[in-house]
Amino acid sequence: MLDSWKIVQTFKSDRHGFAGICQIRLRPPSRDPAELKDRLDITALQVLTKLKDGSLIAYVAGKPSSRWTEADSTKYGYLLAPELTRTSLRKTIIGTRTQVERMISRLEKAGTPFKIISASEAKFTPDTLLMSLSPSQRKSIAAAVDSGYFDFPRKTDSGKLARSLGISKSTLSEHLRRAEKSLLTQILAWYIG
Repeated sequence: MLDSWKIVQTFKSDRHGFAGICQIRLRPPSRDPAELKDRLDITALQVLTKLKDGSLIAYVAGKPSSRWTEADSTKYGYLLAPELTRTSLRKTIIGTRTQVERMISRLEKAGTPFKIISASEAKFTPDTLLMSLSPSQRKSIAAAVDSGYFDFPRKTDSGKLARSLGISKSTLSEHLRRAEKSLLTQILAWYIG
């Protein structure tokens, strides 16, 4: 029933669960996406829009299962926008040379067949998603993710987070809401285009 699944933006991904924006292509496209909840470890699925090619942009949250594996980003680098199709799983990893080599070694030890499509130095330009945020918005959203503010259930509250940043709760709320709006607007504009 699933033709392809691409993670567009991850809000949370650890041993406690996943939450993010995904592009999903069902087979056939007329299939009800709610059926995915019965077959996968999905706790929430909300379709945000349907694209011209029939794929869906959706908010998806899930719970961990025995199939769930957590890779320590400090050790293996950061995984960006994985894409699952019927025949392959494509992953983009950003990290230092050592982190990428550790990930390759991990795949080899597991006996997982893989192919490196390309390797290059990552360059972040002013049009990168996070670079579109103000410095205070970037700092607030990074601190919120790191402290577990977006986790389910939350590991910290807005009062503690605001105090750790040396700002008021209302200022923190403004930074986070503006950052979330900016990021989601850009993501949806890029896909709806």
